Amino acid sequence: MYRCKSIYKESNSTGNRIAIFIASFIVSFSFLYSTLSFLFYHVPQSSNMVVPLILLPLIYPLHKGIHVLALILVHEKIECHLNRIVHLFFKTNITIKHPIAKWKYIFALVAPLIFLSVLFLSFIYLFPTYGYVFVLSLSLNFSISSHDLISLKDIKGAPKKSYIEEHDEGYNILTTSISTINLNQSL
Repeated sequence: MYRCKSIYKESNSTGNRIAIFIASFIVSFSFLYSTLSFLFYHVPQSSNMVVPLILLPLIYPLHKGIHVLALILVHEKIECHLNRIVHLFFKTNITIKHPIAKWKYIFALVAPLIFLSVLFLSFIYLFPTYGYVFVLSLSLNFSISSHDLISLKDIKGAPKKSYIEEHDEGYNILTTSISTINLNQSL
């Protein structure tokens, strides 16, 4: 018999999501670009716009793909739905078919942030003339990951052997232990 603690994400409203996305993008880009300018001040920046036009639209599909890959690596059954928003813009919904262990959920949440951050930081070092493109990409990935980090903050206080079950309004933390679930629900 599982005990359940429900967490409803207040940040799911469109206005909150957009505000968090924009704020995290501005802060991360400002910090990363000033750091890049300080470290690579002697390297001229390329004015070629082909690389950003190709790379930037691929960040979101790469991010979602790494979430899917992480879940496949931990042997979870998932469903992916692709919904068209506007002509060329799609939204991907990933549905996990059953509750998964807390560590698997955390792994799937942080995998895109870690993998793409290491990749883009490596590219900044290897190709400093395109540093601004990779800083933009890194900031965009961090902005997309900001909601993953909020979810991570919400579930980090769950018992070690608990399970996470997602639903439309948030998620449930399922546990068999008698101990109480200590979660900070303020967002």
